[in-house]
Amino acid sequence: MTEIPASATIHVVDDESAVRTSIGRLLRTMGYEVSVYGSAAEFLARPPKPERGCVLLDVQMPGLSGPELQDQLKKSGSSLPIIFLSGHGDIPMSVRAIKAGAEDFLAKPARKEILEEAIERALKRFDDSYERNVRMNVAAAARPAVDAARTRGIQPRRPREAQQADCARTRHSRADNQSPSS
Repeated sequence: MTEIPASATIHVVDDESAVRTSIGRLLRTMGYEVSVYGSAAEFLARPPKPERGCVLLDVQMPGLSGPELQDQLKKSGSSLPIIFLSGHGDIPMSVRAIKAGAEDFLAKPARKEILEEAIERALKRFDDSYERNVRMNVAAAARPAVDAARTRGIQPRRPREAQQADCARTRHSRADNQSPSS
């Protein structure tokens, strides 16, 4: 399919050992780093580093279910997109997961191409979220300087206004430097 643009870690959370092993192998052959967890509690006990990735999450597990883990991750502010995998999913369950922010809801066993497409969308979502956060942080860092300038009566210019002012200064400068011919 497509080449993976940057490293990514896929976090597989499933209570079935055989599923974790087979999906882990498949994802490694696709070029991803893989971390596996036997339960939602294990995932919460070893939270992933803040890095590019997504979570492949089983729906029905002993203890904390997939949707319950999704809720906890959302409340904690996690930026990792979630793809649900279920052998027991139904339409209401998938609708609830998607409405709660899941990237996709796939039936087990998922075909490689379908899984790969879902992961690529999830990683794109992660990248978009990361870029949006960077822009917001840059804007927040610039805000005190803009506020200070406004306090002194200086209005920051929009990019187009600044460009027009530069052009006007250049025209005036050229006119001043030209001497009338005799």
